Amino acid sequence: MHKIPVFLLCCAAPVLLLSCSDAVAVRTGILAGTISWHNQNWSEATLSFFRASASEDREAAEFAAYGLALSYLAQNETAAADRIFSALTDSSPERLRAAAWYQKGICAYRTGEYPAAAECFRRSLEIEPARTDAKVNLELCLAKEKEKAESVFSASDALVSGQEADPSAAEQFVFSLIRKKEEERWKNAVQDTRAHAGPDY
Repeated sequence: MHKIPVFLLCCAAPVLLLSCSDAVAVRTGILAGTISWHNQNWSEATLSFFRASASEDREAAEFAAYGLALSYLAQNETAAADRIFSALTDSSPERLRAAAWYQKGICAYRTGEYPAAAECFRRSLEIEPARTDAKVNLELCLAKEKEKAESVFSASDALVSGQEADPSAAEQFVFSLIRKKEEERWKNAVQDTRAHAGPDY
């Protein structure tokens, strides 16, 4: 009696495994890419995510594309990563969209586009309001933008008042401190060699 169910299971197993083999292969590719990414093996992670992103399963392909973009970002390929993140911000699952907006903000921040980065972090927070990392980065962007505006304002004030801003004043101060320390060290070294030297006949 047990032979018939075992026989049916043996006949049905290859059919079941073949029908879900693409999904298993994609998820295995994503897992391999994630492990490679955490081991900082960027080229292997990129390859695994790239293969998995060609899947017919749209959701799995989107997660693989996200991993691919993270691999590009880790290799300082900011423009390529930003293009992929942009594609994921429209119709992806909510969690993935929030993460894509966050990473787009990272890309914009790296290129010095602080208002765009702040907008991306804001959009990430609209989807997932509890993300503290997005809140912190939003505050950093706003502070950087304020700092940038203040430096432009002070430089324009100096030009309007007829004075040029002297960026070398700080350098001269630092160099004078270094020179002073070097002189003190040199004097101490000369005194030490005289103290340890034998009598000079």
